[in-house]
Amino acid sequence: MPIQSDFCPAFCSRFIACSLLCGSMMIVTACGGGGSSTAAPPPVANVPLALNLSDSFTAGVLTGDGSGLWSGSSGGDGGAGDGGGAAGDGEFVKVKMRFPYAGQPNGTLTWTVLRSQYGITGSTGNLTIQADASGAGGYKVTAVNGSAAAVSAGQGNFFVSKSGQLSGMLPLPIKGGQNNLFNGVRFKDGTSSATDMSEIAGTYVWGATGSDLTTGANPDITGGSLKINADGSGRSCSGVFAWSANCTNGLDLLATFDDPASRNLIRVKAAATQSQPIAAGGATAIDMLAVARKFGNNGVSLTADFVVTRTGTTSRTGAMYASRQGSAPSNPADFTGAWNYTGRSIQNPLPTGSAYFAIANVSGVIKANGGLNAATCMPPDKIVTFSAGPVNGVVTGTRPVPFPGEGPSYAIQLDTDMTAIVTPASELGLARRYSVDPTKAPCQPS
Repeated sequence: MPIQSDFCPAFCSRFIACSLLCGSMMIVTACGGGGSSTAAPPPVANVPLALNLSDSFTAGVLTGDGSGLWSGSSGGDGGAGDGGGAAGDGEFVKVKMRFPYAGQPNGTLTWTVLRSQYGITGSTGNLTIQADASGAGGYKVTAVNGSAAAVSAGQGNFFVSKSGQLSGMLPLPIKGGQNNLFNGVRFKDGTSSATDMSEIAGTYVWGATGSDLTTGANPDITGGSLKINADGSGRSCSGVFAWSANCTNGLDLLATFDDPASRNLIRVKAAATQSQPIAAGGATAIDMLAVARKFGNNGVSLTADFVVTRTGTTSRTGAMYASRQGSAPSNPADFTGAWNYTGRSIQNPLPTGSAYFAIANVSGVIKANGGLNAATCMPPDKIVTFSAGPVNGVVTGTRPVPFPGEGPSYAIQLDTDMTAIVTPASELGLARRYSVDPTKAPCQPS
């Protein structure tokens, strides 16, 4: 019986994230891993969450981090600012990050939960961070709310993409306090100059992770496609990357700015009328908060938290990562470099943390190998080969000898050096390129 995705039925293939093979730690996103919550959470508050235009980062070049510029300013090696993003499980979180300045060992990352499905709206926390000098860049966490002892063994680094996305793990006080995969966008980078949806209009491919709203049970990883028109109308199709206006497993949507004055937070609801019958077990209602990020040559990506109601079954909550399809196929060569990966496997609940992998051109073929270190690299029959497709905006990875029941992997680009890696029914993670030189990673493809 196919797994039901949070937008409809899901793919039934599995993914390859290199760290899954290497025995690396797959972080549990907020949307999975069984929960301690038994009481139904409060209903979603349908109130504007204005993200002020003044809430924007002003940092310069980051030292010890190969990501380059954090904002457009030049000079300096630190700074501060605010961003917002999804932490899975219906938690929409505002984050303020202050990087370590020259001569100062510590920086801080503070968060405030703006919207929660688990009764923690307004909850705050503080992480002490230090630049990681291990060679992979990023910022390691040395204290949680001032306590070094409170840093969990699985707490991974935080990473900043070249043009403004932040990824890492937040120790939110839900589901036993497990770490929650986080991806955020600076507020100013998500601001639209248009009053309608024309700047983000287009067809997207997406990956999502979700679980039952009240218990965190039945985690799943799904993929699909989405179209948003300039007037905000659109449709999501689950289980297929090739979008269609009459897809069977879909839901018609309406996107609006949550606060028309700031225009940097998008709210997506189900359309009042549906063009197609809703499939059995499919979504009948959705409340999704999304932030958009423009990157590269006309690229746009979305990071979102959602809550859905489905016919005859439990409501679901989770996070979605989407990228607008371009006019040409994605080029696997654009992904070459050294990458850090943090993700969640629902089939292999390993300890949490980060892994590293290299994507390189091997005799004209783009391949990947990864692991925690040189002792945990993939064997030759598990090295991944990348190819364009199956649609624009997606790169597919396959192994010479897949794991039992494993299908292709799919890379969805969120930024010039930030990618969501999706294995439907198996794993979802965030990969961040910390160097364009593949040899900076411990494992090399052959």
